Amino acid sequence: MPAAESPLPSSPASWPWFGREKQIKFLLVGGWNTVFGYSVFLAFYALTSRLGLHYLVAMVLAQAVAITNAYLAYRKLVFKSRGAIGAESLRFGAVYAYTFAFNAAALPLLVHRAHFNPAAAQALIVLVSAFVSWFAHSRWSFRDKPVDPCVEVNP
Repeated sequence: MPAAESPLPSSPASWPWFGREKQIKFLLVGGWNTVFGYSVFLAFYALTSRLGLHYLVAMVLAQAVAITNAYLAYRKLVFKSRGAIGAESLRFGAVYAYTFAFNAAALPLLVHRAHFNPAAAQALIVLVSAFVSWFAHSRWSFRDKPVDPCVEVNP
């Protein structure tokens, strides 16, 4: 009888995820950050609702907690960054400022114009923001070397 073939290629170098450890870690940490951020939003939403506060207060509070968690996780677990914390955190913060502005604009539109429940609207926004953040952080926030706009990459 012939030996049963393994469902995986014989060499780790031929596995489809080999050499993509950073991308896989980014997706895992991003997944964690998505679940964490949404959970924090739901907790603050429950609290602010009981206090009679607007749902946007929950969004602001959740963003502050989630951004701090995200920066620490991406810096340590994904990029293992040793870059200057000041410049790096400013770039990271700029990406989140953009996603925050998008969130602050999109959430009321989805709630008041499209008649979404605030929790459902926030879930949709989190998915879009995660996709945008992937590209911005991997190419800008945690870049290995500063980009010199005066140097032509492909002459």
